[in-house]
Amino acid sequence: MKNKTEWELSWTKFQNWLFKKDTISILVFICAIIIFNKPIEGLLTKLVVNPLLSYCDSSITNDVIFGLLILGLVFYAISKRKKIVANNNLFTLVAVSTLYLYYRTNGLIWEFKPFSILPFIYYADILLFGTGIAFIFWIRIIFKNKQDSSSEGSFFDDEPLSPKKQDELGYNEFAKTIANKIEATNLEKSFAIGINAKWGMGKTSFFNLIKNNLNSEENIIIDFNSWNSSSPKAIVQDFFDTLQEELRNYYSSLSHELIKYSDKLVALSDNTITQSVKATAGILSSDNSVVTLHNEINIKLKKIDKRIIIFIDDLDRLDKFEIIEVMRLIRNTANFYNTVFLVAYDRDYALQAISEHNAHNFQSFLEKIFQLEINLPYFEPRIFKEKLLKNLKELLPNFLHEIAESTLFNQIPGNKDDINFFNWISSMRDVTRLSNSLAVTMQGLYGEVLFKDFLYLQLLRLKFPSVFEHISKNFYSYFITEHDYKYKHFYILKSFDNRHGNNNTYHYAIDEYLNNNSESYFLSKDSINNIMALLKYLFLKQNHYWPEKEEHLSVIYPLHFRKYFAYNLDENSISEIQFTKARAFSQQVFNDLIKSYCEAGKQLELRYRLIDIKDFNSREDFETVITGIFFFANQEAKSPFNSFSKYVGYDPDDLYDKLADYSFSISKKYYNSESSSEAYKTFLLNLFDQAPFPYSFESTILGKWIKRETLELPLSQREAERILIKLFDDYCNQTEKLDSYLWSFFHDCRTFEIVDEKRVEIIPEAAKSIFKDFIIKKDIDSFLVDLIHQDRRNEGKYTLDNFVEKIWKSWDDFIEIIESKKDKDCMYIPEFLEFYKEVKKVGFGNYTNFKFNIIPIKN
Repeated sequence: MKNKTEWELSWTKFQNWLFKKDTISILVFICAIIIFNKPIEGLLTKLVVNPLLSYCDSSITNDVIFGLLILGLVFYAISKRKKIVANNNLFTLVAVSTLYLYYRTNGLIWEFKPFSILPFIYYADILLFGTGIAFIFWIRIIFKNKQDSSSEGSFFDDEPLSPKKQDELGYNEFAKTIANKIEATNLEKSFAIGINAKWGMGKTSFFNLIKNNLNSEENIIIDFNSWNSSSPKAIVQDFFDTLQEELRNYYSSLSHELIKYSDKLVALSDNTITQSVKATAGILSSDNSVVTLHNEINIKLKKIDKRIIIFIDDLDRLDKFEIIEVMRLIRNTANFYNTVFLVAYDRDYALQAISEHNAHNFQSFLEKIFQLEINLPYFEPRIFKEKLLKNLKELLPNFLHEIAESTLFNQIPGNKDDINFFNWISSMRDVTRLSNSLAVTMQGLYGEVLFKDFLYLQLLRLKFPSVFEHISKNFYSYFITEHDYKYKHFYILKSFDNRHGNNNTYHYAIDEYLNNNSESYFLSKDSINNIMALLKYLFLKQNHYWPEKEEHLSVIYPLHFRKYFAYNLDENSISEIQFTKARAFSQQVFNDLIKSYCEAGKQLELRYRLIDIKDFNSREDFETVITGIFFFANQEAKSPFNSFSKYVGYDPDDLYDKLADYSFSISKKYYNSESSSEAYKTFLLNLFDQAPFPYSFESTILGKWIKRETLELPLSQREAERILIKLFDDYCNQTEKLDSYLWSFFHDCRTFEIVDEKRVEIIPEAAKSIFKDFIIKKDIDSFLVDLIHQDRRNEGKYTLDNFVEKIWKSWDDFIEIIESKKDKDCMYIPEFLEFYKEVKKVGFGNYTNFKFNIIPIKN
């Protein structure tokens, strides 16, 4: 037995349309016109043509009227363009137009009047015009439906398997076996087959495969949807209505008897609707008229000599009373000759309903109804992943295809750090629902989230939407933040330490909440375990290695957390797509993006994103990112960015890690030439040559570098020191006041050595010279103010910082210099000299009472 081809299905569809009541009526009407054309022509001539149409002459006036009619027809068609043209209406129009064309070309019976200005077009041609418009819209709707059904980006349907769909579950061979066995069986009574499977496991698809393998010529195939019935009593009536509708074409009087039989059963069942099948078996013996009708129906079914195969789907959607009524139909009231029932249900659900109706021996109830019970064949769960991956490749952009495949198929079996995917996806319906969920929720987040994290959270939302919503609204109750060695914050599950003795375990706040509220959320213990396994994977995975390059987009980071629950980028988020494109385009575009983010107050988010860059695609990418970091660090800090400086700055340690040329890892990888180290060195020197005033970021990182024990850069520490001192000199030349930046520059120039187990400060002579020149020539007053320190315990006492001896040989040398400048617009020097004498009396480092009248003391 072969599956039906597409052509056979189309032929069947055509036959169904051809034998519809409306179609037959139209065909009979057309045939009557053809057969009785002579009297009809005479009648039309006498009643319509002679008294009315014969007076319609060709004229400009009539041309205008019929022209307006045609325009009106066009506008009407356009206004109704979304309305479906019924097949029978179109068929009628085509038939009438065909008859008109016959009389138009023949011209023997009637003479049609043409337009006066277009003599080859007749006024009656408006009929052809209308038919043409209807036909065009009919074709348009057909093509639109085909395009819509195959359009990309659409939802995935949960429709059962049809002949045009692939049998992805591999059920067809088993369905063919059942179909063959049914066709080889002829019985005096009915035969019932139960198909048992959980929701979404493909019961309806399995039914369709069986139907497709049945010979429609030898069998009468009937679908009865009991779920459409409004009550148990309605099930009986609806069943026999369906039965008589299908059988009337084979035996017309049988339809009437089935209706009588149905009415009799409903009347008898009014007071026994909830009785057990055993009790209702008495219906057939308690009323002779019912028995008689039953026998007469069987006699006529034998005369039809065809097997009746009735498919009843979705039994597990009914309540307990409706399920009992269907069982009664199968076992007794519809126990007809050579009738086969195929019923699909979830056995556990059906038995639960039966136990609520009658608890006695309910486990064996189905054995009394079905002569054969079939569990749908087991198939490899991998099929779910393959189907999901197929859907995801239709749904996701190309760059996510490999990531999706890796997520689904690179799970390590038994890995306690990952979830068991099949605890969450156990049917094709689950696959479809998850695919459709991702189609909506991930639409604006392609490349903005870590795919695996997003997929797993969608599993939670799909299976336990109330839990997902609760976590979203109350995540501060179940998560706390920690930070890594670079102070990058991330969420972990809030836990209570339950370690006692050998019980090395943690108890989590969300676990406690779910267990305490399991009834409210309808959660079993297994469900809670699955939820916790998923949350532990997502929010405890900082304890093990992450292979994903996009790890920085993970849900654990506060910067990205809301994306996974809001399904879009909020105003404070940085677009990963935008960032990556700008980085790859050019240095100018990348810098412009950095500037726009800083102006929008996203400095913190941008800093974390730059820190997250661990690898580079090429030399150009490396230089773009490093130059971008220098550009970012020199942007002005804006609220709410927390900075102690006017400028944003950047983490010196992270920058060093990016630049460090361990074993020539940078120079050889990105500067692949004989002089790779020199090329890399030239790039770094250019960064400092192009540094913008006030050079504070460059000063900070150079100060860090010269203090390292070793410098894994193409620059030596002496070269870094020379660059730093040059920038120090440039700054001093461009500023007039001793400010915090100048002090920072000076301190950055310092290095330290261990001498005799003591840490000794070393200040380059060039830095001293630059500093002394600036103090003496530009701002000695500010320097004097900075030298005075107030006693924290006694606001009236002060002392002098011994910093002078680090720059000058002694205090005497320094005092000699400032005394020489006493009369040169240095207003603080006289009072400072008085204070110096008082401090000298008590010793440097000791506090003395002094009242300053001129020098503004810093508290």
